[in-house]
Amino acid sequence: IFTVLKSGESYCRLEEAPNEEEMDPMKVLMRPHNIQIQTLLSMFGCEDPSLRSLKSQLMQIRTGEGKSMILGAASTVLGLFGFGVR
Repeated sequence: IFTVLKSGESYCRLEEAPNEEEMDPMKVLMRPHNIQIQTLLSMFGCEDPSLRSLKSQLMQIRTGEGKSMILGAASTVLGLFGFGVR
């Protein structure tokens, strides 16, 4: 999962840059924090492969660790699998 920090135009300029040093992809794309990936995997039951359904989850995420990003990613995944997301 990657997100474009500024706009899609910034990402498109990567292909048009004359040299590699001019546009560094790591400055344009933001990578998720490890805790965000770990939380999503835990929410979807990847820690216990014997689970057949999503169970209720209560997780504590500290300030600045991207609660909105976690909820957005979870909503996207659930929406792609056909769940109702509001």
